[in-house]
Formats: sequence, structure tokens, C-alpha cells
Amino acid sequence: MNKEYHITDFPDNVYMKLNNDFSEKFFKDCADKCGSVIGLSRKINYNRGGLYQIFKYSKLKRRIPNWLLIKMFHLIEDKYSIEDIEKNIDGMGVYRWTVIKNPKLPLEETPEIFNIIGHLMCDGCVSTATAYFNNKVCLIKMFKEKLSNIFGDIKVNTVKRPIGYAVYISHVVDRLLGHIYSINWRSEEVPKILHKLPKKYTFAFLRAVIDDEGTFCGRWSIRCSMKNEKFIRELKKLIEEKIPEMRGELTITKMHQKTKYGKVTMTNLWIKTRGVKFYERVIGFDDETQKKYLGMFKPNGVWYRKDIEFLKKNYKGMTAEEISLKIGRTKRAIYSKSCLLGISKMN
Repeated sequence: MNKEYHITDFPDNVYMKLNNDFSEKFFKDCADKCGSVIGLSRKINYNRGGLYQIFKYSKLKRRIPNWLLIKMFHLIEDKYSIEDIEKNIDGMGVYRWTVIKNPKLPLEETPEIFNIIGHLMCDGCVSTATAYFNNKVCLIKMFKEKLSNIFGDIKVNTVKRPIGYAVYISHVVDRLLGHIYSINWRSEEVPKILHKLPKKYTFAFLRAVIDDEGTFCGRWSIRCSMKNEKFIRELKKLIEEKIPEMRGELTITKMHQKTKYGKVTMTNLWIKTRGVKFYERVIGFDDETQKKYLGMFKPNGVWYRKDIEFLKKNYKGMTAEEISLKIGRTKRAIYSKSCLLGISKMN
């Protein structure tokens, strides 16, 4: 059975919305326990006007900070269990806005949680906004489905960008996961908790990382490339610890890339032949394109006449990725061959 996290494990700065009938009864029981609303106010060190605003008068009534809800719950925990409180929570969010309706409580620890964490650490952003960026429709769709499976009816905003899509979500997600698993989103470190959890959680995290940052190179190798050297080295250590069969099949290299912001040093984690085969069998991919690529590439040094003819005939009407999937060549090989053939423009 998976571990469960109750609202007593949640951070203080998320807000809960109690359903109307229970909210009034809960407030009355807390006040009766302390003799009056004034007594309750003194007991929990929260002003009486604020309590009336939360439970009675405000347009935002019945949205209560988690720390205050827990404090009030402890006053009458002889009458209510934490499960009684959770089943009467209709919404959850931050800044007093409800962004998760009918949240799934308690929060169940599943591999999907670490898949979400992996996506936010790689192609995601946790800053003034929390978002996930990708140009693969299947990954965007699965990201949203996993959010719903974990949290409930969560509000997301999907935006079409010049390249790909952006899925904007509430800070309640990164606050909950960051608090429970002690994740510092700014440090971009591999979550230390993964070293203590069963393999299935590591596999879900790795699947997100490789789907976002992995690239097939040659016939049988995967390159995971990032600017964050510390993350790459911790990732290699985690893989070798959890998957001993891949020891000796992982190497780290560096390369310099020119960008519009100047020269950038990238750190690469390479998964070699036997490692790729084991990765496919045990971990796999969520990205449909990666699944098609795996195992279909021909030796880079050999080009068959039919492949060259196909490239000459279709380079105007098809993208490099479409041609790659059709003839079983990496996009890099196709670009290189197109230059040799004098094809100056490729989609």
C-alpha cells in the first residue's frame, strides 16, 4: 500500500475550502469548545474579525489557511478525525483562490508524483509562475492527466507557443511537493528521497528526465544533455545505485555550444548500447517519438540508395523528423547527408 500524506503534512501557506454545512458546524464546535468566539480567538491567537471574515461575512468565506485549520482541528480532535476534515474539503489553492476542486485527500504517494517532479525540474519552471513546456503533444497530454490523477480536478492553462506548448499550473503543486519531499526547486538537485524509495519511483523520475532531455545519437545510444553538471552527476549516481545492470554503460562528457546568449558548457550523460536495451525493457518512454526511434536506426556510415532517393524526393514536403522516422536515421544524420547532397533547406 502506498504511503499517504494528510493535510497535517501539508505546508502552512496553502488554503482549504470547507463545504458550507461542515464549515459552520466546525466553527461552532471550535467556539463552543473555547466558550465563545472570543475565547477561540485567544486560544488560537487569531483575531476575531478574521475568523468572522473566513467563516461568516467575506466574499472569500470558508477558505482557510492550512495552519489555522490544523490549529482549530487540534482543539476538537476528540470529536473529529483528520479523515472527517479531509472528506469535507471542497477545494484547495494558494492566495485564497481555489484551483483544485474536490481534491484527492489524503495525497497518495505514487510514481506519477515523481514523474511530475522530473518534468518540472527539466522542461519545467518553478519561479514567478509554475509551468511545463514541451513541443510533444503526447507529453503535454500525459502531464495534465497525471496532475488530475494525483490532485483531483485541477485547473490548468494550456498555451500554444511558437514552438510547442506551455501548461501553467498553480503554485499549490510545487508548494505541496516541495514541502513534503524537501525539494529546493532553485537548486535543481535530484530529490534525495529517491535514494530511500523503491525502484518504481526512480523509474518514473528517470522516464520524465529522459523524455525531456534525452536525444538518440547514432544507432544505440542516448544522450541526456543539461547545463547543470551537478544534476547530471547525481543522476548518474542514482541510476547506478538503483539499476546495477547499467553500471559501466554510463559516461559523462562536456561540450561547448554557441547560443545567442554566448558560449554555454553542456554536461552530457551518455547511455550506451547495453544500457539502452536495459532502459527500454525496464523503464521505457512516455514520448511516442522516442518509442519509435528506439532500435530502428541503421549504422551511420552506411546509406542505402533507396534512402538517398527518398530524401531527395521528400525533403521539401516532409520535416526532418518525419523523414527520420520513415527511413530509420537520426535527424543529425539526415541534416549531414542533406548538406552533402546540396540540399540547403530542410524543415
